[in-house]
Amino acid sequence: MKKLLLFIAIAAAVVIAGCSASEEPASAPLVASIATFNGSANGLSTFSYTEADGSTVELTAAWNAPEELPVGARVLIYYRAEQYGVSAEIALLSVARIPSGKVEVASRSEIPASADVSQARAWRSGEWINFGAVITFSGNLRELSMIVDSATLSDSIAQAYVVVLPATDAVASADRQLYASWNADSILKIPELRAINVNLPGSQAVLIRK
Repeated sequence: MKKLLLFIAIAAAVVIAGCSASEEPASAPLVASIATFNGSANGLSTFSYTEADGSTVELTAAWNAPEELPVGARVLIYYRAEQYGVSAEIALLSVARIPSGKVEVASRSEIPASADVSQARAWRSGEWINFGAVITFSGNLRELSMIVDSATLSDSIAQAYVVVLPATDAVASADRQLYASWNADSILKIPELRAINVNLPGSQAVLIRK
């Protein structure tokens, strides 16, 4: 089974950009979104995400991305905007790249039990399934995966499991947020499938409809 190995220090993620508060529109609300970085040109950067109704929201900010942020990266962005869920120019406050990859497939016996997390949640954004949770350790992750039980791929509802495993050098710490995003396009394209039941650490589950 292919593993997603992450050698990153966790806070929420590694913050790679920040903007001065003086750039913020005074009356605009603060918004956070998990989005795809689409690139920078002529001093402007664009990000996009998909709403629950399938519409694409494109956000433009006056910001030059660093070279280490590749086009297509999944990021957590904080910004101010007059309206949420509307394509517009935004006042970008910070950008943090988050772990991402593809949903994997394995037999149930190969899927390891996850470490405990709290306040776990999952939601769909187009072909992506986003994940957020509160963890109580700092250091590296040995594994962060979303894995579908191969025996359920022919069912109308596939069973997926989120696995969060700290590395051996992780230590106990105060609560902190962890975010990730997985591309589920290959699973969602299965004709017979109606939904993916995402089993989250802590015996919770979220039904992600096709």
